[in-house]
Amino acid sequence: MATSSLRYFVLHLSERDHRPSPRARFAVQLPSRQGGPGSTGYFGADDTELVVDGVTIPGPVLDAARGLPPGHGGFVDGHGRSAPPF
Repeated sequence: MATSSLRYFVLHLSERDHRPSPRARFAVQLPSRQGGPGSTGYFGADDTELVVDGVTIPGPVLDAARGLPPGHGGFVDGHGRSAPPF
């Protein structure tokens, strides 16, 4: 499946959210094959690339996470545009 046709859940982590490393500020979650939550990747403010389970996350998706206020999240398409969850 092309990454531009995937829907991603993006999140700007709050201070209370789990962070696998101190520099992690944002998260991108891929859907599972069953349509529910899948693997999650974390990235920092200066990161330009993210690969989750062999899937390269498009730059606009990373930018969408960066554009959210802390503690907020939402679904986006591969172009970083808001998308319905299902």
